[in-house]
Amino acid sequence: MAELRNWFLSTVDGVLCGHGDVYYSEKIEDGKSIVTTGVHEITYLADKLVIKTKHSVYELPYAYHRQVGGIDTNVIPVEYLQGKQEALDISRWTEGAVDERREQEKAEMVTLIDPAVQNAAVLRFSHQSAYYYLAMLMKKANNYIYTDSYTVRPGTYKDTVLIDGTIPGTHFAYYPEYGRIEFFSWDKEFDTVYLENTGNEDLEFITPLGTVTVKAGACKAISK
Repeated sequence: MAELRNWFLSTVDGVLCGHGDVYYSEKIEDGKSIVTTGVHEITYLADKLVIKTKHSVYELPYAYHRQVGGIDTNVIPVEYLQGKQEALDISRWTEGAVDERREQEKAEMVTLIDPAVQNAAVLRFSHQSAYYYLAMLMKKANNYIYTDSYTVRPGTYKDTVLIDGTIPGTHFAYYPEYGRIEFFSWDKEFDTVYLENTGNEDLEFITPLGTVTVKAGACKAISK
């Protein structure tokens, strides 16, 4: 059976996957770093996990687990995995469940936009999410585009977060020591930008139009 070393589990585009260096695989050379396809089943043993994907089975010994640092809440802590006798509920991480969640989130965000506004963006944040970012919805005329993907450019004092699939310029910087988000560029095609805070702590945003505080559970519209 194939084995993953230096491994961890996380969600990729909302789907649970294994990351690590593979050994004893019939198809892949030893030591090659891989990301598995979506995990469908997890079995708990005394010294390891066994994960099943659509086409493969992997052993994940606890001794080879890699602790992943940072604030990435997509990573499943080993403390949650190790020693559990019941199977981890992965139903919310299956592809079907993720697609359903995204459709629901998109529908919720559409309701925040004033119908009279033709070009708008809704950015959803929470202090409990990695880089505070959850999702973005863009409205162009009567077309809506939703994305929850992003790319991070690490920096010395701050990391820059670029929201994938959007018009260039829709990105921000995250300051963990201050607990705030700074938009140092602003898409000129948006008439109104809605900042939604779904967490239970207030968030501060530094925008080209000034400092904005969005209360927990609230949404604030910023117009030119």
